[in-house]
Amino acid sequence: MAIYLNYLDRELGRSVGFQLTPSLLRSVTNTILLCSFEPLYCGLSLVWEQPAVHSVWNYVTELIRSDQLELTTAYSSGADFLAAKRTEYAHDRRRYPRYFRSDAERRLAVPPRFQHVPSRTTPALVEALNEWAEAMEVSDLTNMGIDPRHVAGIVKSTLAQRSGEAVTLSFFRPVLEKARADPRSYSLVGSAISRAYTRHYQELMSGRSPTGIRGLSFYDSVGNSFPYLDHAVLTTLMDVLELPRMADEDLLKVLSARGSKEHLLFIDQIRRLLLISVDAYGEMARRRVRLIENFSVVKRHLKKRRRTGSWREAFNEGADRLADLFKHDHYRQRVNERQLEFALEPTLDNLCSFFERSRFSGGATVLIVVATEVEEEAVLSRIGSYHTEFLGSSTYYRGEFAGHNTAVTRCEPGSVGRDAATLAVDEAIRAVQPRVVLMVGIAFGANRRKQSIGDVLVSRSVYSYEPQRISKDEKVPRGEEVQSGPVIYKRFRDLRRGWDADDAEVHFGTILSGEKLVDNPEFRAELLEMRPEAIGGEMEGAGLCAAAANHKVEWILVKAICDWGDGTKDKKYQKMAAEHAVSFVEHVLRKPGVLDALTKTAS
Repeated sequence: MAIYLNYLDRELGRSVGFQLTPSLLRSVTNTILLCSFEPLYCGLSLVWEQPAVHSVWNYVTELIRSDQLELTTAYSSGADFLAAKRTEYAHDRRRYPRYFRSDAERRLAVPPRFQHVPSRTTPALVEALNEWAEAMEVSDLTNMGIDPRHVAGIVKSTLAQRSGEAVTLSFFRPVLEKARADPRSYSLVGSAISRAYTRHYQELMSGRSPTGIRGLSFYDSVGNSFPYLDHAVLTTLMDVLELPRMADEDLLKVLSARGSKEHLLFIDQIRRLLLISVDAYGEMARRRVRLIENFSVVKRHLKKRRRTGSWREAFNEGADRLADLFKHDHYRQRVNERQLEFALEPTLDNLCSFFERSRFSGGATVLIVVATEVEEEAVLSRIGSYHTEFLGSSTYYRGEFAGHNTAVTRCEPGSVGRDAATLAVDEAIRAVQPRVVLMVGIAFGANRRKQSIGDVLVSRSVYSYEPQRISKDEKVPRGEEVQSGPVIYKRFRDLRRGWDADDAEVHFGTILSGEKLVDNPEFRAELLEMRPEAIGGEMEGAGLCAAAANHKVEWILVKAICDWGDGTKDKKYQKMAAEHAVSFVEHVLRKPGVLDALTKTAS
């Protein structure tokens, strides 16, 4: 685990109108040096390109010489690095003049050390931006007045025609201007580049980045370190602890003391205080404000500080004062509430992962799970404006659906498997803590005479047909039929009137669920023989009800008929069916007070 200094990235700052000053560079870096023990790193190009670095060059050089700051590059020598940058920035020499100076090679020799890494940045950026553009093509940015498909098309075509140039906003700007793209799309593309760049460098060394830097709050969400590397939080805490401010002449003394026994104990106590004080849920800005407000209570309970002579003594006294603080009833109670977490080794990875495993920004009332792209598009098109959050291995789209704070996530088809419904829904419930879970999408119908393509199926129960006892002479079904949530089922049953979509009807009953994509008349007949009353079948419901039951959260499955599972399967009705299912869910959830009887999932 290491700390990636993303604030040195000039292009990242440019994307949000931020300019790093020498004083802020020193302030943030000093805070990190005092309040962490992990190594610092960044790309060699960031140090080379950042003007603020050159104003405090002796300071930065000392960090490198003392092995506190590691510079990384994919090139085996400074000469190779310089040659590559001159090629990449030949089209933009004005913005990157340092690479083209006659004394560049001599200047690059100071500082003399950098770490060679195997992965080049540019190919990673190209791949990430193409993925971003594909996601943009199905996004809705009407609230910003931007056509996402237009911007995505420009990005993809420009990357396809690229011939060695660096992937920067300057590379895209002439094309955006020529296409008369909305000026706001420039910052959209710039922030996408900077996010991809940051994530690439974080992955190189399992790094996390500082948060709480004034002017860079837009990128706090990719720091993955709050509150343990939050500049606003830590500077306030240092004032509360009355830790001396680092003067210019203190740098060598702090670097000598960093990582000592006294410093490690100090960091241990700081991070334990933050762990028991910070809110686990909510938006980062609000959590930061509440945490800083709590420091006023901390200050009242701290023992009076003695005057110390050295930084090691200051760290030792700070640790002692915090240890004494934890004996106070208020903090002892908080420690008991989070006893298991408090016992963790106080590394960034352990402490940040504690919240990452369970925190979704503010939670959500409704969790919608889909299993296919067409289902996902149908749901997101009704949400309109949404933003994306990453938690663990899952992606969540968060916005307002039918007046409710909603999170949408996608699993793989089926209930069994690493990314299939059972595990995906279980992880999502832990993260989102919803009042209700809805599985929305497409299914096969059971009765051509009584049903039509596009009709909506709502689960009164789900029957898992996979468990069977198979002997030499017969197959004996051993699946379980699980009832949908009683409150949410009644809401859908009682509120169906008034919904109209192409004369589609709504059917309530048992829905079959298993791992097989059914498109065979004989097998379909076998399934309906098990449960003649079934209204249809699909693949994810068994996993949904298993995960929801584990968390005691209400659930329901709402899917519309796109085929009959009888060998005549055709994808042409999938989009229409998915839209019908989503439309009916929206119709029910729009009723005032429809979810008031449901309680939030326990954390």
